[in-house]
Amino acid sequence: MVEWQNAAACSRRHLRPDGYGVYRRGTRYDGFFLEYDRGTMNARDYFKKFGAYYRYGVTRCFERDYNSYPAILVVTSDNASEERIARVARAAAVGQAGKLSLLLTCQWRIDDATNSDSLLGCIWRKPDSDFDDRRFCLSVSGSPSYSAGMRAMQSTR
Repeated sequence: MVEWQNAAACSRRHLRPDGYGVYRRGTRYDGFFLEYDRGTMNARDYFKKFGAYYRYGVTRCFERDYNSYPAILVVTSDNASEERIARVARAAAVGQAGKLSLLLTCQWRIDDATNSDSLLGCIWRKPDSDFDDRRFCLSVSGSPSYSAGMRAMQSTR
């Protein structure tokens, strides 16, 4: 980790992640928003949250704040919450030309004694992937950039 911003520092109007970080691996730097699900938000709240992330990309406001659109990492408390958030993320993506670089996991996967890589382990899934289809996050995975999807979206408007 080479940078960390708390929720207050990285909030932008309706976009309110729990934090923003930059991870360096070799010469590559990857920014990410962190969302930590404490079980206080319902499906409607998450739909609004993901809508704010899409608007942040479509309006290209992220360009004044970051070098590229950060990945969004969501850590939940349990498997049921992870699946609920995945369903909402899939619904929020309907009609969007670009895709959020969104990955989900549960806190227990991070803390699991067999996961020596913690957050960098093969514990993340995409919302449209099978529950057990796990991958690495950030530069380890070569996750797709949302900004490329946003350029495509901008050109169609």
